Amino acid sequence: MTTDKRNGVVVIALILSLTAGAGVLFLLEPGKLAWKGGAALVVEQGAPEQVRDIGVHYASSVDEAARLAASAGDDSVCVVYQDRIPECERGGPRVWLIVIGDAQETLPVQQQRWLLGALRGLTQASGVDQVRIRLAPPLDTAASADMSPGQLDLRQLLERKKLIPS
Repeated sequence: MTTDKRNGVVVIALILSLTAGAGVLFLLEPGKLAWKGGAALVVEQGAPEQVRDIGVHYASSVDEAARLAASAGDDSVCVVYQDRIPECERGGPRVWLIVIGDAQETLPVQQQRWLLGALRGLTQASGVDQVRIRLAPPLDTAASADMSPGQLDLRQLLERKKLIPS
């Protein structure tokens, strides 16, 4: 066997083994098979491309957050939980950012990180200076005496980070 023929056989064997290995990895992957469609790209799963307005809402329970999300209509909804990463559903350029917290306690540090990460992700495509972040009632009132510790902590966090005016 000549050197050129042997090199050709080696290259063909490498290509076949890589193709077979990729096929086995697809079969081991949980969920839908990627080549049959329905598999969303990671880029598609994130926030809407052109976010123009983010309304920050506070919910004291998951049920209250579900009611708020249901009233969002065609708008995008992003829910920031206390115990897991935020979940966002794509919709229009307006986003309802719902923070679930315990009304009697401040926001946990991990939830604050998730909240700021969600805001960064939502504003990244449009640019922070192009997106209006506003507080929904009762967070938008100037009287902080009527707010729970969780609501007050959320408002102060956004003010400290200069995402809303103080």
